[in-house]
Amino acid sequence: SAQWLADAMRSCGAKLTRPVLERLQPLREALHTEKSPDDPLPTIENLERQLASIPGHVHPETWLASLPDGTIVGSATLVTFDLDGQKHLADGRVEVLPSYRRKGLGRRLYSLLGARARDRGRNTLIGTSYGRMPSGGAFMTAIGAHAGLTERESILELDGVDKALLEQWVSPVDGFTPIWWDNRCPDEHIEEYARLSAIFNDVPMGDINMGDHQRTPDVIRAEEEARAGVGATRWTLAVQEDATGRLIALTEIFFSPNRPGVVQQAITGVNKEARGKGLGRFIKAAMLQRLLSERPDIREIRTENATQNDAMRHINEALGFKLKDEAVIWQLDL
Repeated sequence: SAQWLADAMRSCGAKLTRPVLERLQPLREALHTEKSPDDPLPTIENLERQLASIPGHVHPETWLASLPDGTIVGSATLVTFDLDGQKHLADGRVEVLPSYRRKGLGRRLYSLLGARARDRGRNTLIGTSYGRMPSGGAFMTAIGAHAGLTERESILELDGVDKALLEQWVSPVDGFTPIWWDNRCPDEHIEEYARLSAIFNDVPMGDINMGDHQRTPDVIRAEEEARAGVGATRWTLAVQEDATGRLIALTEIFFSPNRPGVVQQAITGVNKEARGKGLGRFIKAAMLQRLLSERPDIREIRTENATQNDAMRHINEALGFKLKDEAVIWQLDL
């Protein structure tokens, strides 16, 4: 049976020393190959940068399980957030080598996550399983979690984009002005950007008790510093309403040095009062046009959308996004 290598590795991975990370690397590589066989393997260096750049409002803790010879065969990570509206919530992840599954190790690790989440005053623990790893969904069902939301992971191959369609969609919308920035949000827009972040709360969440997503300017600045620490780049396109000066629509993409040739689509949303004017299509098309023009090295863009998010699914399908995998978010009430 596995023995415990260490207690909780507290925030910023203070106890996750280089020797421990080297022992953890085979588990990371094995699970990455199982879930994302077409992507480059994760590196220790990238993980070190991530651990060193975690924003102060994000608190990860990790438990590791090893054999007597020191081989790490499982891990459990709990992430809690000091954000108003989400102080009831904890995000948990348990990973076990395939040859050590169905031996009770996953249950033991998950019980530690639940106990620690309760200690931190949380009553909701969420986790994610993936279609390529059906054992994850079976495990979550076995421990009594319920499936609350299904997300479609989709890919758009950029060499097949319909450029004529993009040209149709980027027609200006009267009364609105596009505003671009890269990486750091300009000071003159930071308050409006924080307010606009509330569009996260309009994204369908099924039966998951996600609470309200509330980002302040300080939280945004901390997230920007964290991305800079890992060498990530963000492009943002917002839309300003001319009559009021308010930002009312937003789309963002991220470039990671660990995934060359791939871009991750983040939030795309339009305030409720401005929907039905074509702004969602406009910002998606304008971002894709810039990407094609300025970054010919990028092969594909990836995105996740809730199956219930019909409006965004229809836009993505029209652009040519194809289903890659489905992820299920599970909830366990503590």
